[in-house]
Amino acid sequence: MLDSCILPHYFIVFHPGSAGNFIATIVKNLVNNSLNNVETNSTGSSHHTTVFEKINKTDYLACGTFFYENSKFNSFNEKLEFHKNRINEITITTTQINWTHDFTNIPLYKILFPKSKILVITQETIEEKLTSTILQVHKNFLDKDGVSPIDNAIKNTQEKRWATWALPAISKILGGNNELSETIIQDRHNHNYRDLIEYVAIYGRMKYYNLLQYINDPPYEKDFANTVLYPVYDDLSKKYVIGNDYDYYTTDCVKVPYRTIINNDSIIFLKYIEDFIGEVNSQQKHYIVENFNRYHTAQNKNIFINPKQYLLDLRQRAFNLVAQLKQ
Repeated sequence: MLDSCILPHYFIVFHPGSAGNFIATIVKNLVNNSLNNVETNSTGSSHHTTVFEKINKTDYLACGTFFYENSKFNSFNEKLEFHKNRINEITITTTQINWTHDFTNIPLYKILFPKSKILVITQETIEEKLTSTILQVHKNFLDKDGVSPIDNAIKNTQEKRWATWALPAISKILGGNNELSETIIQDRHNHNYRDLIEYVAIYGRMKYYNLLQYINDPPYEKDFANTVLYPVYDDLSKKYVIGNDYDYYTTDCVKVPYRTIINNDSIIFLKYIEDFIGEVNSQQKHYIVENFNRYHTAQNKNIFINPKQYLLDLRQRAFNLVAQLKQ
């Protein structure tokens, strides 16, 4: 077995929007004996410190970041063999910290890296699901200065698909004004259109996961915020193929509830980090708590406090804007 496979690597697996890049940066710094502060931008995103290895294709052990990257394989064994051969072509002599959104990679990690540890960020409550979805849109779609690990070809396809869906949605809201709708979509980072673009983008993402139902009272159907969804890019009439729920893969993983961050539970968060990488010294504990507090402060508190109310207020602002645009 190669050295790269017997080293004690760390893997962080999480749904987009649930603070995984922040945790990955904390863990990477601690494992590498660094106390550099975690960088966050105006949207509260910590992507700037973790995605460049993915952009440069040097996160060799992650085995892919998104579900679509592994959907080409016909079986688990085919997928396993592909990544095993790829890892055999490289030399890694130090412990690596990798992250992924692809929960189907967890069985790979357990086989390929038997000494590794895996941390999963969970989102079980309605509040956690709504919050992560809203912040997913804020950090990955609305942030014009955001750094994304998504392949450019896929990103362009996603942009086109979103525009195809958003044009009739915005046009309907505007009373059939296709010309103005096209202008808004082409200039979606214009602050004057922000509330409408944000509303439509979040509405679309929540519809994707079947989360819109939570704006209303129960009963509720199953949502897909904790389900493997394989995107379909060659057929615009289809959104995805439904796979297993996340918990099918997460047995024996260290599990950090996303609400630990939402609720500002820094001491509990510290315990989860120690469960993952082992006991840390007093200086490192101070580093973890300090950066946790910095990260929490950088997030939108209105979303953390009441994501449902945030959505209702956003909808009202969007329709106020529509009334102005119709004048």
